[in-house]
Amino acid sequence: MYRERESDINIAEKPTDGASSPALSPVFLPLPFRSFNIPVFWPILLMYFFALFFLTMKRQIKHMIKYKYVPFSFGKTKYKGKEGSEGGMRSAD
Repeated sequence: MYRERESDINIAEKPTDGASSPALSPVFLPLPFRSFNIPVFWPILLMYFFALFFLTMKRQIKHMIKYKYVPFSFGKTKYKGKEGSEGGMRSAD
């Protein structure tokens, strides 16, 4: 559906945009200056990423473990048939 006016937005889009703009503007200010270009040791950056990920996802991960949710699969599930059955289609005899 096409919106004719900007005031037709009835979701949380405007407050999010309004809050993120002042937060992101100081981030872009030091970009042109070489003094702010500091080297980063990538293993520390990777550990920092995982620490933040697990701290923020702790509640969701606990919930997934509680209800035995596995977010990945190991291929097609194989079911066992009844004892003595050969499987496949039955003959018309």
